[in-house]
Amino acid sequence: MELQWPLILFTTLLAWAAGLFGAQCLWALRGRGAKAQMPALIVSVALLAVGGIAVFFHLEHWERIFNGFGHMTSGITQELIAIVVLAVVMVVYFVYLRRSGDEARVPAWLAVAGLVLAVVLVVVMGHSYMMASLPAWDSLLQIGSLLGAACAFGPATMAVICAVRDEASDLDAKANVIGQCANVVLVGALSATLDIPAEIWERAVAERVPARTVEANLAALAAGRAFMDTTEEA
Repeated sequence: MELQWPLILFTTLLAWAAGLFGAQCLWALRGRGAKAQMPALIVSVALLAVGGIAVFFHLEHWERIFNGFGHMTSGITQELIAIVVLAVVMVVYFVYLRRSGDEARVPAWLAVAGLVLAVVLVVVMGHSYMMASLPAWDSLLQIGSLLGAACAFGPATMAVICAVRDEASDLDAKANVIGQCANVVLVGALSATLDIPAEIWERAVAERVPARTVEANLAALAAGRAFMDTTEEA
């Protein structure tokens, strides 16, 4: 299947936006990066908007996208709801930043809500791509890889903004190390499953076997072989 760049941009930019907003909520909870809060919010909103626009270029008839909004179970409807809810929280976040002036403080409940909704948006976005017709996508590891991207992009961008605003702190390095490690583990887990022979996936599609079942069976098979090899060596 050829690369679908609009979808790549959509998922990448939304993961980046969610990761950055989640990172600034974390910084707010820790009382760090006051001067970086407003610039970070502006960047995350811009990424969210550009990512949302990018998805329209995936459709030959983009106006038909509105036909899917009438079905609550459709992925595009769930994504829209998650984006709108997060956008509303961003607006409330902006209001509190404006009211607090140079202190750039937001209530703890708002920072926690923003962090949770950022995660929810990435999960909903990843879940919308899970379908039996595309076994490589029909996996929880695919959602994990998007969460990994958010963990990598968010803290890194927040650290850069803090550095530009002369507000670097110990949180920058700690959050980046944890975020990058999470990204390596989650993306690496997905990459490992993509090496599964094509004929196994084709058979799974033909028999309508969920990708998660295939992964579990392969893991059990690998563990069994490892046990047998250990027994023979002993």
